[in-house]
Amino acid sequence: MTRDIQHRSGARDAEHGSAWSPAGLWRRWRARRSRSELELDLVRRRLELLLRAMYDRPLTIADADDPRERGWGARLRRLASGRPASRAPLPATDGEQLYLPRALPARGAGGADAALARYRLLAMEQAERVARGTAQAAPAGDPLERDLYLLSEAAAVDAAIARAMPGVAAALAAARAAALAARPAPARLSAPERDVESLVRHALAGTLAGTLAGAPGGAPGERAAPRAAASAPPSPLPLPLPRDSTPADSREGARAEAARIRARH
Repeated sequence: MTRDIQHRSGARDAEHGSAWSPAGLWRRWRARRSRSELELDLVRRRLELLLRAMYDRPLTIADADDPRERGWGARLRRLASGRPASRAPLPATDGEQLYLPRALPARGAGGADAALARYRLLAMEQAERVARGTAQAAPAGDPLERDLYLLSEAAAVDAAIARAMPGVAAALAAARAAALAARPAPARLSAPERDVESLVRHALAGTLAGTLAGAPGGAPGERAAPRAAASAPPSPLPLPLPRDSTPADSREGARAEAARIRARH
């Protein structure tokens, strides 16, 4: 009987010790974090099936996070070196594979459902870039022209998604509203940067106002005047682009707009 009591006591001690061991602490931290985040691994396959149905081709989704920056070891190295944590990785594509954040916040209204809707929208946006050939046509060597090209392509991508999938309109509007609210104050920018910032705000406000080409409330190619349009300088860069636009159109408009900005400043 004494041995039995000692055995049960030892089992309890082992269980208690494992909870506070590095592995036990890691499991508890992961469990708490899982309630506040939706991880890509949980929805990756679902997103890939959705994209295959939409684009009739297999598209694979990879983790956009740098694996070298994960875990407590990386955090300790950053603290020891005084180096700040890197910014959250952005969704991207190399023209073949899609890259999405490892996890999205699932706190607040909507919880995991809202995070899933956000993942769905991010996946569609990158898949549309693959379908258009955005990466292959991107200008090289001129950062200003490249930024303007990517802005024009972003407007075209959102317009295409709004036409093909009206059900994501709410998620698209919410994403644009968040992006617009997070834009930097123009007063902190240089004059050329303010010109580019004005175009970005023009595009975001136009999307929020439901002025996407071919979206409900506007005819294909129609360009309404969003709230930010009054402050935007006249521009040869059409936002949004006509329904049948191509990356070549975005590149041509970006080249003309870059020349205009440089001539002004």
